[in-house]
Amino acid sequence: MEPIIPILLVAALKKPVMAEAGWAMKQAPVTVTASYSPRSAGGKHDFFSEGDYWWPNPVSADSPYIQRDGETNPENFTAHREAMIRLSRVVGALGSAYRLTGDTKYVRQAMKHVRAWFVDTATMMNPSLVYAQAIKGRATGRGIGIIDTIQLMEVVEGLETMGSAIDQDLLARVKAWFSRYLVWLTTHPYGRDEMNAANNHGTCWVMQVAAFAKFTGNVQLMEFCRQRYENVLLPNQMAADGSFPQELRRTKPYGYSLFNLDAMATICQLLSGPGNDLWHYQTADGKSIGKGIGFLYPYIADKTKWPYKHDVMHWDEWPVAQPALAFGGAAFGNARWLDVWARLDHQPSGNEVIRNLPVRHPLIWFGKPPVDIAKVTADAEAQTKVLLDSISARPKEKGVFSPRTIENGQLKLVASKDWTSGFFPGELWMLYRLTAKKEWEDLARRYTAPMEVEKTNGGTHDMGFKIFCSYGTGWRLTREATYRDVIIESARTLSTRFNPKIGCIRSWDHHKELWTYPVIIDNMMNLELLFEATRMTGDSSFYRIAVTHANTTMKNHFRTDYSSYHVVDYDTVTGQVRRKMTWQGANDSSAWARGQAWGLYAYTMCYRYTKDRRYLSQAEHIAAFILSHLPADKVPYWDYNAPGGASEPKDASAAAIVASGLYELSGYSVRGAGYRSVADAMLVSLTDHYRAPVGGNKGFILLHSTGGKPSNSEVDVPLNYADYYYLEALLRSQNK
Repeated sequence: MEPIIPILLVAALKKPVMAEAGWAMKQAPVTVTASYSPRSAGGKHDFFSEGDYWWPNPVSADSPYIQRDGETNPENFTAHREAMIRLSRVVGALGSAYRLTGDTKYVRQAMKHVRAWFVDTATMMNPSLVYAQAIKGRATGRGIGIIDTIQLMEVVEGLETMGSAIDQDLLARVKAWFSRYLVWLTTHPYGRDEMNAANNHGTCWVMQVAAFAKFTGNVQLMEFCRQRYENVLLPNQMAADGSFPQELRRTKPYGYSLFNLDAMATICQLLSGPGNDLWHYQTADGKSIGKGIGFLYPYIADKTKWPYKHDVMHWDEWPVAQPALAFGGAAFGNARWLDVWARLDHQPSGNEVIRNLPVRHPLIWFGKPPVDIAKVTADAEAQTKVLLDSISARPKEKGVFSPRTIENGQLKLVASKDWTSGFFPGELWMLYRLTAKKEWEDLARRYTAPMEVEKTNGGTHDMGFKIFCSYGTGWRLTREATYRDVIIESARTLSTRFNPKIGCIRSWDHHKELWTYPVIIDNMMNLELLFEATRMTGDSSFYRIAVTHANTTMKNHFRTDYSSYHVVDYDTVTGQVRRKMTWQGANDSSAWARGQAWGLYAYTMCYRYTKDRRYLSQAEHIAAFILSHLPADKVPYWDYNAPGGASEPKDASAAAIVASGLYELSGYSVRGAGYRSVADAMLVSLTDHYRAPVGGNKGFILLHSTGGKPSNSEVDVPLNYADYYYLEALLRSQNK
């Protein structure tokens, strides 16, 4: 799940941020062209630095330098490194101040520095590091020098925070510089060597490439970095107890361990988003970023307990405000980590620590939400408590427990067999995710438990809605083995409804006089359960069923404009399509709004699991149809072809599903910025105009959804799945 910016973090940083921003407002740009070392083999626009631990040979001043590991030579040339650190401080502080105040004077000042470094031909730095970490008499530059540009990550994060307040032509030219630097990082031998480094240098290569790829919209490199973290960094660098053996062997084991942990946590912060939860990712043998933070946390809280030898230098400077605690505390809702982080030094003075701290301005590393998350969450909590009271006030009915809607003015509860039964437990899990309050965890567990009986219910295709929205949401937060077992058993049950001749999972068993083998677009939403079951077990049969169903649906459900039919009926003998029709849309050829939402959401999810670009393209095409048919307030009518125009009822549930889907799609597509912009607008519209007043609506969050208009069922009412996907969109809005 995406990290939510902690209130504690904002409170702890507000005063020091504004003080540093005051300093930054007085600074003039200083780039690499302001100083030059005669030992540099490059020109005045080339960044130059020297190997920290290399010293003159005492035998002869003319001999090549010799190494003293862990001991910094104070005579080395450091002016370019210090200038880059200064740039990072300036833009990071100004970006943080802009986030806190919205005052564009901070943006204008930051642009003076950014223009000088990356645009103005007289002062700009060349987008390469050929001459970094040079060693007199041995090398004019080395790949390990690439670590020096970790400072530029705060520059791009600051720019992303300033967003639309920046002159867009200038921003495009800055992005072009970073795109050129990415080419160098990924193709030059120095870059390739650094990528393959087995210690913190390999981690920092991934961290930088991820940051710059995200800034420039290079989704392919972002995915490469995710895979690198999962398949190389985590399994090869971390021990079973969460330590980093390569760093513990060094002469400064404490500082290097903290540094590598901070870098890995920063990768998780950069690349975690909807469908890419690196925070909760773990290897087959149980290694995870949570385990890494857990290993070092006691020694950050109390350094005297560190069991390894003290560092040869800079022992006293560590720890400072380690970003792993800030990012990890937010991601896991761990108040202890955040409390320790808040008490640490946020203005480190030691040169080694300043250089080796990849994040100094954490405010700019959290996405700014389009709505007031704290206010919306507090209202959602209050509403859900009203809903729980409404449930308690209902006469007890055996097996009925999950609130679905309001029917004839009364709260309607359903049993686990109802297709909507899993959404309310999922909402409770998301409230727990938003608040980290045990009361919501306890309630989520209580309402999830009755869903377990559905794991063997082979009479329905709605296993994804029922089990994955309840147990699946809980699994993502708890990683409990019992939840995993329920998901796997449910996948086995769902698989029994797959017909290999047709290539689809059967949807309904009812109304056999109308169809032979009906498959509805909604059924695509069940595939996540199957994909996840393959991840959990390694059993590829679930995966094969999912992709076969997705491919068959893509072939037969969609029209040339990428709108979808609701129902496709198949012949069980030939496997051919018998009829294309609707059950909930305006007519057989219409575009039922919620059906289009299911398609967008599901094909985006299919791309997440398979990385098959056909699914990404399909999601983009569906998005294009939806975006071209949305009304001004971004909340669709129940059917895009409904004949009554503005007199037709709206469907807030379709808007919530689309918003959540677009947030995920934005992380994969080159059109991501546009998708995020529309998702933001939808979330704002739902929040400002479709939320019920606190205390009303029997406790449901959203108003004005439509379940089944043709049958006059659940028209202009609250629906639990509207609330579920609204809260999910709220969570996803946090990821930049």
